[in-house]
Amino acid sequence: MTVKELFESLIVPGEPLNTDQVIKTFEANQDFILNTNIYSSDENYFFVALLIHHYGRGLRIKERYSKALLFLNRAMPLLENDAVFEQEDLRNRLRTDNHLDRGVAYYRKSNYKKAKEDFIWLTNQDPENENYRNWLISTKTRHLDIISWWVLSITVTTIAIEHYIPKEYKIIRLGFFTIPSIGIIIYWVLIVIVMIRKRKMKANSQ
Repeated sequence: MTVKELFESLIVPGEPLNTDQVIKTFEANQDFILNTNIYSSDENYFFVALLIHHYGRGLRIKERYSKALLFLNRAMPLLENDAVFEQEDLRNRLRTDNHLDRGVAYYRKSNYKKAKEDFIWLTNQDPENENYRNWLISTKTRHLDIISWWVLSITVTTIAIEHYIPKEYKIIRLGFFTIPSIGIIIYWVLIVIVMIRKRKMKANSQ
């Protein structure tokens, strides 16, 4: 059996690929797929790329995010070969799906910085897509929330320490007073940034 025949065995006319069957077939033939020489022919390259992409996509759907990222990252450079993926519609759809799946997987793994990169790519490709914009807003908000809570936790801890240091240690007390003050300022600046970004994204969608 060739990789083409393996992929075609997953196709049911008029129906989307069955996620469970994709995962089962890939894992049963993983060594064969991954050891296929993709540079021996465009056909091998094309169908190995498809199998890896759809396997990663299936893993993301099944919420197996860590493993999904391994294969979605592996599929990405393969899908960027314009010489093999000559059909523009297919090429764009596969790349879009891969970026979306990878962005969601990064998001679910709390890697908001990486997720944001994928959602920025998606919104650049399709600025009118509300789903992409919502994912991007959520990613940016969660990223700033982490920073905000980090700053807030340091501030609270510092205030507590400052409260228990004797007054005679003026320099130390001054330092512990200054740090939380700066922390509070940074915290509210981040909140304002989030609000401004939300308003801009909402205005752009209108």
